[in-house]
Amino acid sequence: MAAPGPTSHTARQGDIPEPLALTNDLLAVYRQVLSGRVRGPLAGQEAAGGEERVQRAVDALIDHGLVEVAADVGDSSVRLRATNPVVRLAEMVAARERGLRDHEREVEQLRVMATTLVNEFQADRERRAVTVLEHLTEPAEIVARLEELYAHGDRELRIFVTNRQQAEALEQAKASDLDLLRRGIRVRLLCLESLLNDRAHLEYMLWYTSQGAEIRLVPTLPLRMILQDERVAVVAADGEDPSQGALILRGHGIVRALGALFERYWESGYSYASDRGAAPATSSSELTPAQAEIVAMMARGSKDDAIARQLGVSVRTVRRMTSELVARLGVDSRFAFGVEAVRRGWVPGGPAS
Repeated sequence: MAAPGPTSHTARQGDIPEPLALTNDLLAVYRQVLSGRVRGPLAGQEAAGGEERVQRAVDALIDHGLVEVAADVGDSSVRLRATNPVVRLAEMVAARERGLRDHEREVEQLRVMATTLVNEFQADRERRAVTVLEHLTEPAEIVARLEELYAHGDRELRIFVTNRQQAEALEQAKASDLDLLRRGIRVRLLCLESLLNDRAHLEYMLWYTSQGAEIRLVPTLPLRMILQDERVAVVAADGEDPSQGALILRGHGIVRALGALFERYWESGYSYASDRGAAPATSSSELTPAQAEIVAMMARGSKDDAIARQLGVSVRTVRRMTSELVARLGVDSRFAFGVEAVRRGWVPGGPAS
């Protein structure tokens, strides 16, 4: 076997060469070094190119510290000597294990960094996002989306309540309602005052306020609406046709605008006592909010059915309330009622306003 050439070198302390592959050439050379054979062909490799393969095996063993070059004292010849593989291989295994641990830490740090950057990117995208519109028509799909919104809210839930629900549905909703409050979410409901005429809704409102929700009443609301924080709004696609489903709106601009609408109605709303309370009369006209809304809508030329939808009551109730107002002014027609209502300042912008 040929002695190491000029390119051969000894392993340096702390070096971590490439992983060592235990080939037939490597094992044969190592055995010859152990036997003290420093020269002569590698068994079975007399063919062309054999010496080059032997040299590569010698270099690999030296690189990994399994063989070292030693010169005898007083002798200029160079020979190879095998080192204790237990020590060197243990060092190699330990070094590789340290490298793997370092690699695993780097991978974990990359995962953490990736998660952080993705979250930051998504948050920035959400902040910059233009309004995204989604139209849902299937009732089950709408319910599922509302449950998802309730689950992901973290600050406040604001709702326009315009529809009357069955007592069973109100009872079933209590579990999720309590969950919202227990998570520290502020819940504010603006309800049509006509809902107080329904015993189930009255009991539900009393229960919900006792748990920490805030509820106010108003005579009219423009549409059913749910606002989750300042991120998402759910509004009725058509306030007069429930079959049209709901619109999911995202984007700070539109949600903030709808939030301002909610706050305006909230300021005009009133709370109620356990005896159902009474709507405060307006100081100028001594009308209840519901009566004032009827007068205003009549002045705009609204029909009885449109007024009923706005108030959340029946057309029969609107006609009864209208008749009471007409009789109160001592007139006998809607036209005369309008003239007298303007004169008394019951209509915004009238003489007494």
